[in-house]
Formats: sequence, C-alpha cells, structure tokens
Amino acid sequence: MKNTLTLLLLALLTFSSYAQLDCSKRIECRIIAPSGMRMRAEPSLKARVVTSVPYDSLLEACQETFGTMTYEDNTGFWRKVEYNDKVGYMFDGFLEIMGLIEPKFNYDTTSVVASDTTAKSDGEAPLAETTESSAYHLMTETYNYCGDINKIDPGLLWYGFYPPDPNKRGKYVTIKETEVNVVLSKTKVGKGLEFDIETPEDDRSIFLIGLNRPLEAKSINIEDHSEQLRYAGRKVFPGQELVLGKNEKPIVLSATGSVKSSGPCPELDDYKLMLKGEKYFLPVEQNLSEELIYTGQCGMPEIYWYGDFTGDGVPEIIFVSVYKERNHFTLFISDPQQDNILVRKEAEWIIDKCY
Repeated sequence: MKNTLTLLLLALLTFSSYAQLDCSKRIECRIIAPSGMRMRAEPSLKARVVTSVPYDSLLEACQETFGTMTYEDNTGFWRKVEYNDKVGYMFDGFLEIMGLIEPKFNYDTTSVVASDTTAKSDGEAPLAETTESSAYHLMTETYNYCGDINKIDPGLLWYGFYPPDPNKRGKYVTIKETEVNVVLSKTKVGKGLEFDIETPEDDRSIFLIGLNRPLEAKSINIEDHSEQLRYAGRKVFPGQELVLGKNEKPIVLSATGSVKSSGPCPELDDYKLMLKGEKYFLPVEQNLSEELIYTGQCGMPEIYWYGDFTGDGVPEIIFVSVYKERNHFTLFISDPQQDNILVRKEAEWIIDKCY
C-alpha cells in the first residue's frame, strides 16, 4: 500500500505547473563550490545539464540519497534538488546542509510542463522545459568592409566589449549594449561595394557579440589580458602553455607538434592546439585544431581575445587566423551541456582586404 501511494504521488507531481521535488523530507543546502555547480537530469555525470547554480546559492534537496561518488577524497551522495523551479540531481560533496525544511507540493493540474525526468518520446531527447536556443554572432567594427552584408543582422542585441580606461587605471573589460550601423564607405580602396560597420559609441570596441537574448553575465568583471598577450605573444608554439582561466582546475591552452625551421613564421609539423581543464570533476582534453580549419599563413592561429563572459568559469576564446588577403576570426563559447568538451565553435567573422 505504501508503494502504491508513493507512485500515485509521483504521478500527481508530474502534472504541476513547475517541476517539484517528490520527497517527503527536504533539506536546505548552500553551494560551497567556488565555481558553482551543475544540476543534472539524472544522478550521473553523463546526464544532461538542467542548469548551472552559482556559488553561495541556496537550494532545496531531498533527504533521500541516490548513490555515492568520491572526488579527491571527498565522498558524498547524489541528491535530488530544486533551484529556481528546476529539478535535477547534484553531488552533495559540495553542498553545505543548512537544516531540515517542510516539503512543498503543488497539485495544480491546470497546465502541463514536462519535468526533468528521463521519459522519452519516440527515442528522442528527454522531455524538458524548452527555451529558445541562443546563437552567438561575432563581428568587429570595420571600415572598408567588402564582405556580404546580408549576413549581418543589426536587429540582434549587440554588445560591445571595450578595453579598460587607461586614465582610470582599470583592469576590467567594459561591456555595453549598443547599436550596429552598416553604411556605405565614404572613401573606397577597391573596386566593389565597401561598407563601414560602426557603433554610436565614442570608444571603439575590441569586438561585438550579437545575441537573440540579453547577455546574462554582462555585469561581471572580466580581466583584460591585452598586455599579457602583447608581451608574451598571441601565438602558442609547440611545447608552450598558457593558463586562460580556472574552473574546477586551471584551463590551459597548449600546443603540440614540432618546429622544423625557426623564424617569425616557422615551418611546423603536426601542429595542434589543445585545451585542457576539468569539468564536473573529470579531466577534459579538447583538440581545438579539429575546428580551427583556417590556421593563418604561418599555420598557427593567434589568440585575439579571451575572457569568461558567460560566467561559468570557462573562458570564451577568439582566435584570428591572419592571411595577406584577409583575417579570419573564430569564436569559441564554453559549453556546459557536454562532458567531453570545454568549448564549442560558435561563430566566425571574416574581414577581406578590399584592395
């Protein structure tokens, strides 16, 4: 009888206006992992990510546990948790238990929203609350642009990334929402149509990001690494390493291969750019060269900019591959959805030289 009542309760909770915790006793917990934690759809590191929860956030969890896990001598349990009306599972080794709280149930059956259970339809992905996908667009303010302007969407929400003000001795990048204007160039340098891509801001941006939604982490502090790149160089030679940021462990960009000849544009053999770090307590090594098809005239893409503007501890990276006739920019965005990669290629931007 007890099992029957439990199954009936679970069935009723499935038809709530928001996903709810289906446990008899709840505890209040606080995130103590400095980089925050990911909520999973199932008690497994291979399950999809439901959402990310920042450091010091409070959430509710079931007192019941769903299996154990050990990480760096830290042994804990998987618990079902609820945060901002989203339900999933977390490893409690990085949860501080604050105390027992009363359970909350919602029996409203007037609307149906799929919860984060693993129920599938026709073999497709798990049912989940859906949101509009975000597509990042990359662009730079450019004069005498002779590419296809039909690929530029001024109607997106555009954000300019600006260097620190040297007069204020700042060290952080400034992010401003701005407008993008595409106008015919007043002075031509080539034979075809040429355009200027500009914003109404007084300062010129380092680059522009376009989105179909607001940039959620635009108020976070992002350090400017221009001086570091200027002195250390924007190319990563075989055997070199560059620490780009920290998540659970440092995020390191390195290069493998061999150098056959010296000079500013050496001959390389089997050159690869590798990004290493840790994700969900597991080591990840990603070969970025598989997606960096354009490597530049020297065979080594340069680091144009990097910084964490999504606020998840993994830096976004913009590479530029320099050729005599064009510059090819590639934007990599951190990807919290997949366990085996740190970033994904999201956008490209090509500036052809008009002359």
